[in-house]
Amino acid sequence: MQGLHNFLMTMNQCVVLDIETTGFSPKAHAEIIEIGAVKLNIPSKKIIGRFNQRIQPSETFSISQKITDITGIAWEDIKDKPFIEQVLPQFGKFIGDLPVVAHNASFDWLRFLIPAFEMVGLHKLNNCICTMNLAKDLFPERERGEYNLESLCQMYGYEIQNHHNAYSDTLATASLFLKLLEKYRQVNGRSVEAAPVCKKVGMVDFQGLAVRRISDYKGASKRHGHKIYVTTNLGRIAYSVRRKLWTCVDLWADEDAPVREWGEAVLKLCQLSTEEFVKKYAESG
Repeated sequence: MQGLHNFLMTMNQCVVLDIETTGFSPKAHAEIIEIGAVKLNIPSKKIIGRFNQRIQPSETFSISQKITDITGIAWEDIKDKPFIEQVLPQFGKFIGDLPVVAHNASFDWLRFLIPAFEMVGLHKLNNCICTMNLAKDLFPERERGEYNLESLCQMYGYEIQNHHNAYSDTLATASLFLKLLEKYRQVNGRSVEAAPVCKKVGMVDFQGLAVRRISDYKGASKRHGHKIYVTTNLGRIAYSVRRKLWTCVDLWADEDAPVREWGEAVLKLCQLSTEEFVKKYAESG
């Protein structure tokens, strides 16, 4: 908490967010299927921006009944939605450099969203505030099981409508955060210097792009599909023939390298259209 004290005492805006996923870990192929977020003006306690998007998974063609029971999201609800690579650039602009707030932020922000942003070639260095940890700091006497979002909201008389819907949980988290922040400022009411803004990340210069290797990989299952991997001096990207999208596999640069522009730079360097690139480097069938 000490490192976030200045932010909590002086912040005027933040982005509160929540996600729904197909599982608990990206390492076990879990994917984001919904993002909800609001931009919050803290002095006025008003929402000044909204973001709500369901997302089609990249490597599966179904949603388990367990996930549907929890989130209310079935495969029919997301099968025609955009992929994560199409959503995150827009969501990244929505967040900007503002602090982000999430309940159990180690799950939403650290485990899922930061790696997902890297997958589209973006570094997100935003300061992150976890309402669960903030509540533990302010109410250490509560039982271990009483720090979940529903229980904390009930403490303040807020009933979550449509719990485990990303946008509904975002609204609940925003309401909870304002209450927790008010109490935190009352308890820690000493004057502080304004907190530093989030470190800005530069943009790579694709004019210096060099292609070192292009290889083709046809997955053993249609879940992975046919991909063309391109190794460059900035890192490695892959073009999904099935999804018709570029994904960043490894980002070596400290600056942002938006993967769509990265892929376009590769095609320009190869002097090929997307169709010609696929025909040349993807194996037939």
